[in-house]
Amino acid sequence: MSKRTLGTRPGSMINKVAAVSPVAGLIRRVPAELVVFTIAVLARLVPVIRGGGFYGNYGYDPSVYYAAADALLHGRLPYRDFVLLHPPGMMLVDTPFAVLGRLTTDNLGFAAANMAFTLVGGVNAVLVTRVAGRMGLDRRSTVVGGVVYALWCGAVASEYLARLEPLGNLLVLCGLLAFFAARESSSRLWPALSGIAFGLAVSVKVWWFVALLVLLGWQLLVDRAPRRVALIAASALAAGIAVDGPFLLAAPSKMLAMSVIDQVGRLRNNGTPLGPLGYMSIGWPAHRLPPSLLAVIVAAVAAMFAVLCWRAWRTPSARMLIVLVIAQLVQLIVEPSWFSFYADFVAVSGSLTIAAAATRKAPARGADASDRSRARVLWLPGLVAIAMAAVLVATLPPALVTAFPTDPLADAVTHQRCVMSDSPMGLIELNVLSRDLTNNCPNWVDVTGRLYGADAPVGNPRSATAYRKWNQDINAYLRSGDALIFMRSPATIKIGRRNAAALESGPALATAGHYTIYRTLRSR
Repeated sequence: MSKRTLGTRPGSMINKVAAVSPVAGLIRRVPAELVVFTIAVLARLVPVIRGGGFYGNYGYDPSVYYAAADALLHGRLPYRDFVLLHPPGMMLVDTPFAVLGRLTTDNLGFAAANMAFTLVGGVNAVLVTRVAGRMGLDRRSTVVGGVVYALWCGAVASEYLARLEPLGNLLVLCGLLAFFAARESSSRLWPALSGIAFGLAVSVKVWWFVALLVLLGWQLLVDRAPRRVALIAASALAAGIAVDGPFLLAAPSKMLAMSVIDQVGRLRNNGTPLGPLGYMSIGWPAHRLPPSLLAVIVAAVAAMFAVLCWRAWRTPSARMLIVLVIAQLVQLIVEPSWFSFYADFVAVSGSLTIAAAATRKAPARGADASDRSRARVLWLPGLVAIAMAAVLVATLPPALVTAFPTDPLADAVTHQRCVMSDSPMGLIELNVLSRDLTNNCPNWVDVTGRLYGADAPVGNPRSATAYRKWNQDINAYLRSGDALIFMRSPATIKIGRRNAAALESGPALATAGHYTIYRTLRSR
């Protein structure tokens, strides 16, 4: 064949490739995982940048985990010395950041923890693509799964800050990666690693015990691998004992009550499953829609998801994930309490199910983008990313992270020995958390966590008298210091009007924005 025939024939494939070589070459050089990671991190930075910034008010729960870590560094044990309504895994992960905060400022340590968890969200999205690859899905589908995880509102609402959900998802993804490797290998290492990862996830939040049960049940009933089941279960138990054992020995009854019993006995804050299902269907706009319209939308999304599950069921490796996502959805519906960040609980199984639904029928392992343009393989993930990003930006609330006037308020408490607050977030913002702990000031850590245990309402929770003991205890606690700041409205945390007025009756040391620091008279 002549050179002219090979290189210059009009309409030849070589000419077509040459025409798009700059774009195609660029796409080939950028790893899809890097794109997924970048999309995930940028999406999780949006609430911070649109809100109060890295030193803003991130809310209650993340500050509790950080304060628990700082209290641990000061010799106080969870369950025995302060309330912690979850296993100690998250507290232990926050400990290095609390060390940084102790050496510098509380604000810096807390900001570093939140930034690290933003990166964890990006790593989780990449791990979704890796797990999907282990499942034998084609390249396009693995990226679809990563993009869905990266941009789904349930994940974004939880993973811009240091919460239980992103950490649990990271461990579960590691466990799934080892699980699918174990199905292809006779080595005992992979089942052991899978069990350790799932055991650590349960030590972050007990909800992940359901995922562990699904994994073990599938191995026993479908894969017929009792030895693997025994190894995974033993490894999970060993990991749980290593993390939880020391704290369980220090306060066995209190730890069991706080991390298990108090979780099950929470007060219901959502009337019907429509709210959680609506949020998981369309995100934040669900809170503003009338119930009738929301029910129609939920029904349509449920039908669509059923079709996706049916398509995903064609891939045998995805079937366990379908069972898992259904079990987790049921778990969320049955759970009496509901907050938007709970939706991240199903992000792993949901994104992998959607990835399996997007794959070609009977995908062949290794049939990747080697014989076609990578740009062509990634067109579907690109469309998914554009659509989800548009919805996310259009519906994202602007105040997930709110601004806090640290400088003027922190100056007012420079010479106050013990500063009290209804939330550790206030102590972190004022940079007095570590100082208070060093001064041996009272610190409940999870202040309103007592409403699930020691100060739980008696009788009708809607009655003011049901919170009589709580009002007595919170009054004594907040008055035990030299100054106090409310980070939340007293009414939202069940403090009666008279009690709130009495607590705020002291002279104001400083006021900035919506926040005021009051001088307190210590309880006698």
